[in-house]
Amino acid sequence: MPEIKRIVLFFFFLSFLAFYSSCKKDTTEPAIDIKTKPTISIVSKNTPTGSESLCNANFNNVLKLNTGTDLQIQFSFKGVNKLSQYKIDIHNNFDCHTHGKMAASNPWQVLKIVDLNDKEVEVSEKLTVPADASVGNYHFIVQLIDELGNEAVPMEFNVILLNETDPIPPVINLTTQSVDSIAIASGNNLNFTGTITDNVSLNGGKVQISYTDSAGTQFDIQELVFSPTQGNSYNLNYTYTIPSFSVKGRSVFYLRAFDEVNNVGVKQVIVTIF
Repeated sequence: MPEIKRIVLFFFFLSFLAFYSSCKKDTTEPAIDIKTKPTISIVSKNTPTGSESLCNANFNNVLKLNTGTDLQIQFSFKGVNKLSQYKIDIHNNFDCHTHGKMAASNPWQVLKIVDLNDKEVEVSEKLTVPADASVGNYHFIVQLIDELGNEAVPMEFNVILLNETDPIPPVINLTTQSVDSIAIASGNNLNFTGTITDNVSLNGGKVQISYTDSAGTQFDIQELVFSPTQGNSYNLNYTYTIPSFSVKGRSVFYLRAFDEVNNVGVKQVIVTIF
């Protein structure tokens, strides 16, 4: 009889262990993945992506848009963990992010942050370009983060904004420095005279004068702003004194004329400083 009692107790003990193990397994929380980044992908968009040369480099992520139109994109956001937010950032890149004086009167700008609360989400965005937005180059960046702070690899586009009714840039005609290459001694005056004309309007535009010396250093010399009622013609008359400390050798002077909608016409003159 004692032997039977011991056997019963033994099997009771085994059953208890099995029950305890089963309960412990059922209540264990799944492991949290703290390293895997979420992902961003495109489901559809109404504007094709193309290739262009911008800011002295080639890009294959370029979107061309007209002012007054809509950019429609459907995104797919996925994560191992719950997603927290996505961000859309559109800003101008008129100066190729060299922090020069390339600001326009009315650049297109979007900064949008949206909360999320799921592991997989499809989002449709309709981004309207204002009809009066300044034309030129823009950056379009999409970012995504999950609830643990893991960030997706950003999705980036270069945007070329065009004005459908005025796609033509101003024309710079120089009467002094009309040749493309001259030589001048440091300390002497360099004169730029001539006319800047536009097919529609220069109102509120500007002309910027800069140069890059033989050492590769860029200098912003002057910005001349056109009046709000300038019309389609501007008489240019500007004198620059070559500094005595200038680096000798080949410098490239740039004249950039911007019309009312920010189309830019460029004239360059090679100046050998001795």
